[in-house]
Amino acid sequence: MSHRRVDIFKELLDKIVTKLSENNEVTENDLIIFARLDGKLISGDVQNGSSKISDEQKSKLFINVALNNAITCPICKGYLDVDKSVSYDHIQRVREGGIGVAENIQLSHPYCNQSIKQ
Repeated sequence: MSHRRVDIFKELLDKIVTKLSENNEVTENDLIIFARLDGKLISGDVQNGSSKISDEQKSKLFINVALNNAITCPICKGYLDVDKSVSYDHIQRVREGGIGVAENIQLSHPYCNQSIKQ
């Protein structure tokens, strides 16, 4: 990230914190003014025609790829954190004859496996 951009973000955050510390609400208009965007056309994904890949575009790509490849719970469709909380769930329930083989197991949230699925 460039030093200029860091300074702009620092100034923006300083103004937000100052206004909030004075017990004032930060409005959308405040954010536009604080970010020096007053009177400018704002777009969520500007293409500047440069061949250089910006840090913002790298971040956008990384996040999109990560989310598209993330493991999700087949019951609630939420993202799973396999390092913290995952349950091995029978697809066909044991009480319905399901056995513990890879083809009949799915990763799910423990809550979804124990509560929602019941």
